[in-house]
Amino acid sequence: MKTITTALVLFMTISAAQAQNLSFGPTAGFGHTWLAAKNTTYDNKFFPGFNAGVKLVYSVVPNWGLSADVKFSGEGGKIAGDVAGSPVETSYRAHYIRVPVQAIYFFGKLGDAVRPKVSLGPSVGFLVGGDTKYEVNGTQTNSAKTSDVFDGFDAGINGAVGANFRLGGGKWLNTDVTYYHGFNNIIDGSGPAIRNRNLGINIGVTFPIGTAK
Repeated sequence: MKTITTALVLFMTISAAQAQNLSFGPTAGFGHTWLAAKNTTYDNKFFPGFNAGVKLVYSVVPNWGLSADVKFSGEGGKIAGDVAGSPVETSYRAHYIRVPVQAIYFFGKLGDAVRPKVSLGPSVGFLVGGDTKYEVNGTQTNSAKTSDVFDGFDAGINGAVGANFRLGGGKWLNTDVTYYHGFNNIIDGSGPAIRNRNLGINIGVTFPIGTAK
């Protein structure tokens, strides 16, 4: 009788875990962020980007899902060029609260230990801080709050490829290589349009939290 009871409890636990299609957990990432500007002679230099936040995943059916993130994202870029024979460099650090929403396609079967995936969807960002610095000949000549330089809102599209690795108990290790392509001109005032771009690696862990229909 004890063996039967134990088996029933184990079966009910596994069934409940499999029925859960909502998961939630922390996520973080690092990569390169830059600014795309048309009709300029400036060259973009490497600029480290980072993010940290939380992710909610809803598995609609075994091969399709939806995800939504809320994260703090350090973006911007460094633009270097030459003005009147002097090297000029401007560093724009922009801090956003970013909310990407993506449709996800999972390859393989539900019971697989590794689920490769691709995802695509819109992303919006709300500027909350950051500093802009201007240098000539390697010497800082001026600085400003990025909120005085950039528009407070950004929107674009986010795409990713990656894989989820089963950790047991309904937990998953999430890995992605993500590219963001901004559509908005984020620069205030006149001058060439500037748009956000970034490429990075994100990693996180999601935990089952329930079932939604």
